[in-house]
Amino acid sequence: MKKTVSFYDFCDAFVSANRDDSFSYEGKKALFDYFEELERDCCEEIELDVIAFCCEYSEYESVQEVMDQYSIRFEDLGLDDLIEQAVETIQEYIDDEEITIDLTEYADVKNGHDADTIQAILKDLNKTEEDLGLELVHDDDEVIEALEEYLRDRTQVVCCESDRIIIADY
Repeated sequence: MKKTVSFYDFCDAFVSANRDDSFSYEGKKALFDYFEELERDCCEEIELDVIAFCCEYSEYESVQEVMDQYSIRFEDLGLDDLIEQAVETIQEYIDDEEITIDLTEYADVKNGHDADTIQAILKDLNKTEEDLGLELVHDDDEVIEALEEYLRDRTQVVCCESDRIIIADY
């Protein structure tokens, strides 16, 4: 026997399984759309198994959250220019404010500056990215595309948008 599941039924199954908080409304919508498309493409029905979905997929709210979870660095995404721009911006700020600080002290001998060293410098300057107009850790299209491409070789990306990223955990 088969039952056609609407999006409402899909969401209700999460409530019934006490897993309503596992995904946001938008996350459930992305999963529902993904599974419907997968059924059409594979001509095979997918069982509505909320527990399995919660075990196999994770939702993240930002690019930075995914990068932290998977230990991905901007350099891994081929976005070294973001790091270089941040270092240049910080150096300009230091020069303009006549602050005595040597940025080379923060650089990793092997890898040079990375997102972590930029954050350490900002902390020591008591500044945020926003204070200096940096866009190092952000969710713009370039970073999202690079992240999606990076992850596609390693896992299944269900949804990759600026405020919603759903990834298969296998």
